[in-house]
Amino acid sequence: MTITKPSHYVESIEILSGPERRRRRTVQEKIAIVQETLAPGASVSAVARRHGVNPNQMFGRRKQHQEGSLAAVKAGETVVAAAPSRELPAWPTLAERSMIYMPSIPMR
Repeated sequence: MTITKPSHYVESIEILSGPERRRRRTVQEKIAIVQETLAPGASVSAVARRHGVNPNQMFGRRKQHQEGSLAAVKAGETVVAAAPSRELPAWPTLAERSMIYMPSIPMR
């Protein structure tokens, strides 16, 4: 259902009915909206308003887009660590932990 405002321009308003209040957007839709905000002279607030998104959300998505983290990993995709994992040092034994070391004199 689309309602229009009588004025010098026409703005469409999306009416959400039913229990779900959130809009579910695909990653491609989010990226397209973010790229709209990156156009020279584009207003983030105006683009957000046009798409029914909070401007704060758009600034967050722009940051994610610049970091390359806007697209999430899908179920079943393998994830590779950016750096190899390293071995952690072994925990000291109870006897080693209970030792108190003083200069050149170990004590129990």
